[in-house]
Amino acid sequence: MAHTLFTDLELDTLQEIMNMAFGTAAAELAEVVDVFVRLTAPEVSIVPVGDLQSLLAADVPEFTDTSVVEQQFRGETDGMALLLFPHGAEKELLSFFQPEEEDLFASDIRLELEREVLVEIGNVLIGATVGRLFELLDRRINYLPPRATGGHAFGDLLIRGRFSSDDFAITLKAEFSFEDRQVTGRMYLINRQSAAPELRRALAEFWSTYE
Repeated sequence: MAHTLFTDLELDTLQEIMNMAFGTAAAELAEVVDVFVRLTAPEVSIVPVGDLQSLLAADVPEFTDTSVVEQQFRGETDGMALLLFPHGAEKELLSFFQPEEEDLFASDIRLELEREVLVEIGNVLIGATVGRLFELLDRRINYLPPRATGGHAFGDLLIRGRFSSDDFAITLKAEFSFEDRQVTGRMYLINRQSAAPELRRALAEFWSTYE
């Protein structure tokens, strides 16, 4: 069963470490966009991979139309990070870097700029969150390049992330919003079930530093 992968203490510790990691990422993004980033407390859950898409769809309004930045990581623990924004958020995010009165670009150029902004914001949030998380756990990872896609392609992301249909996903979720902007996003870190033993060893070592 999924709940036997971790003890309650281990899940609570993962959640607290995620909280610290995401706080670091929010501070780094705030420096880039010069806007305060609000956070919710992160949540940790373990769900069958076959249920993951429907659970995300229930959690995120109009999931198939969402803008997604996806980045895989490899190393002592493998997984993927997803950054989800509601459809149409790209224009609001682009305004961090380009005031509306300077909107002089052709539509195709603007679409490319919006995609680049999505990837850049995802790169900051994902890189800082995942990097800090595994720094605290004293585990090394490498990143594959981030890419922008949409919620409709989520099934392909799972395939490329090498999940099997009977696998369990270890998910860490956090929600964030920007001060003075009508944009709310969600980040999910998703590890395969096979990552559980290494994560448990990392958590044990983490506790030992405080004994």
